[in-house]
Amino acid sequence: MAPTTTSSSSPDHAGADGRDPHASYRSIDFLLRGSSVHTNAHLREFARLFEHNLLDKLQRDDNYASWSNTKGRTLRKEITESMAAIGRVRRELRKGVKRAERERLCVFDLCSGKGLLSACAGYAFGDDDGIDSVRVHMVDNDSRMKLDHLKSETERVTFHAMDMYSSDLDALVHEECAAPNTRVVVVGIHLCGELSRRAIELFVGHKCDVLVLAPCCLVRERNSGKRRFGTFGYGLSAAAKRLGTCSSDLWCKLLYDTLPSHVDDDFVRVYKTYDRDEDMLTEKSAFITARRGEGARCDACDDA
Repeated sequence: MAPTTTSSSSPDHAGADGRDPHASYRSIDFLLRGSSVHTNAHLREFARLFEHNLLDKLQRDDNYASWSNTKGRTLRKEITESMAAIGRVRRELRKGVKRAERERLCVFDLCSGKGLLSACAGYAFGDDDGIDSVRVHMVDNDSRMKLDHLKSETERVTFHAMDMYSSDLDALVHEECAAPNTRVVVVGIHLCGELSRRAIELFVGHKCDVLVLAPCCLVRERNSGKRRFGTFGYGLSAAAKRLGTCSSDLWCKLLYDTLPSHVDDDFVRVYKTYDRDEDMLTEKSAFITARRGEGARCDACDDA
């Protein structure tokens, strides 16, 4: 496992990358010199895709010290989660029909935490995706996090200390969806309980273009006096036991089925998938992905 802190010693070939051979090396440096960056598809793509931008900051920018010195196992986990989500966003963007020759991409990173995914998304999309510029909105209700790295990302990433159910978030998503030549993507990685359904609600209700959702734990069941959001998702543990299946799998399938196949008065088609990502270094590797179709109506339904 990669070292958990910076080290005063350097690898044998120190200086080959132009760094001061006497400088302390960070966890990201050891990760890039380890074996997992070659054997894991997401780590390998991370090293390739961000070689000349984000990786430079992780290795040299003091604003990024809290990320680049993260424990090796945690850093690898965060990177694979971010790359798994970005890969699905790219897949859906390329499947969709472009509305303009050059488009702006807006990404909402829900319950972002410190936001490695947000930082990655700011650099991940460009000419090959038909994207002219990127704006990432980090959304989290924890305003006490150490976010010094955002000082180096003011052109790409904005942090919003917001509750997922706030009207301010609805207003911000609505504003971005109404912007010309803009594709809006909602991403939620390991959203807890009811927050997963909230991500679906934002995608459907505001006519966003893409949803990439990795659910986490089940809804916390409460007595009738404390139910803010109804009883959606209640009783899954008992149901899974009766069915002889995993409660997490049942929860993911329930969320998947909640996504409508058609939306709006125009009956626009929604293309959705449910799969697992075995290269993500986490036990909960299920993804629900949805893409809003183009045109006024679903062609398949018109042909029926």
